[in-house]
Amino acid sequence: MRTLTLLPLLAIAGAAHADDIVEHDSYLLQTVADTVYEHRVGHPTVAYDADSSLWVMYFEVEFARNGDADLADQLARVYGENPPDAALCGPGVNWWGVGRATSTDGLTWTYDEDLVVSPVQGTWYECLAAQPHVQFDGTTWHMWFKAQQRSDRCGDPDVPDPEIDYPDGDTGTATNLPSWGCEDIPGFGYASSTDGVSWTVSEEPAMATPGGGTLVSPSVHPVGSGYDLMFSFNSMTEGHKLWRSQSSSMEGPWSEPELLPVSNTPTWGEDLQLKPSLRCELDELDEAFLRMTAGGRTEGVWSIGSLTTADDAEWTFADDADFTWEAGTTQWSHWEAVNYDGTNSLYFFSQTVEGTPSIGLAYDLATAPTSLDGSLLVKGACPTAEPVDTGDTGDTADTGDTGPEGHTDTGMDTDATDPGGDDDDKDCGCQTGGGSLWLGLLPLGLIARRRRQG
Repeated sequence: MRTLTLLPLLAIAGAAHADDIVEHDSYLLQTVADTVYEHRVGHPTVAYDADSSLWVMYFEVEFARNGDADLADQLARVYGENPPDAALCGPGVNWWGVGRATSTDGLTWTYDEDLVVSPVQGTWYECLAAQPHVQFDGTTWHMWFKAQQRSDRCGDPDVPDPEIDYPDGDTGTATNLPSWGCEDIPGFGYASSTDGVSWTVSEEPAMATPGGGTLVSPSVHPVGSGYDLMFSFNSMTEGHKLWRSQSSSMEGPWSEPELLPVSNTPTWGEDLQLKPSLRCELDELDEAFLRMTAGGRTEGVWSIGSLTTADDAEWTFADDADFTWEAGTTQWSHWEAVNYDGTNSLYFFSQTVEGTPSIGLAYDLATAPTSLDGSLLVKGACPTAEPVDTGDTGDTADTGDTGPEGHTDTGMDTDATDPGGDDDDKDCGCQTGGGSLWLGLLPLGLIARRRRQG
């Protein structure tokens, strides 16, 4: 597979948002002229493939713009000699797909030549496949993404569609409506892959739009014996809030979406909350808990803050934001935070500076990294506490594992710091299947205040 060489990256000016969250001194990816990456890249999501020793990033790509004089050439880069009708999705809708890039050190990235997921005419994602989120379980790659179909998918009596049967000739209501419905944004799609390059997309959306609003940023993670799909939804009745759906498997089916149960409204997100992301962390006593990061806006000021929960039944917003953008500065448009080494965090984000869409990196590490060790990326599962010497016989603490290596563990081991091995029910509900950490991509960001190194 031929790869594309990146152009020199712009330096990031004013790198610090807070005392311990610092932006890297250059961007990881930017747009590349005369390629599918010409217009816009964003919404990054990362994983690590231990077998190939590669960091892998997926991101949304605006690859064609309606109204451009060379639109046909832009579509041909993706579809070759059989592009879809350029006017299919209407004059106000541009074309979006999902791109892929790889890195050996987490800092220097190389684009794949081709997109890995592109819109397909006649499907529920015929106009847009964007805002990806990826998990890698060591064998299978899993992707969720926002989808969009054309607004007249269910027929316009004034503009007959040859793909639709009308009861009264060329007028009236269509009788063969798509099984996934008529919403412009029908829901979140699901795709799977064994190599991370060739993907099989589900025949229908994995989770349907609740209706009467706009979905943003899917984020899937294990909780207890199942999975939560977190997202933000701009409802006409509730406003822009955090929502979730649940399932016993990553493929679905997913439960009826609901507002995320929260106990308070954050001062830093009174107007709206959006783009949630969850992971399991360890506190100062090495006890596991769930933390989520989300964006918020109050009186025009944008921030990122956190929520915590004891059991995933009710969430509480932190009183203060983790960081806030000053007026006039360019905030991150999308982000994903991942647990790095069990203690620190990496933040992959998209941002447009001086007209150039870019993907950047921030971190709360003690020093700026010259490379990132992918084996330290913790995805989905709880980090593992360091063994504790009991002083009795030289044995280490009871890890709570009671079966042979490779056994199936349905929950977080609860007594990692208890020398007596007593079960204190300190279970965050994170899955750790097989007694090993889930390496791969974490949804959106969690900002760990404890243990930050300054």
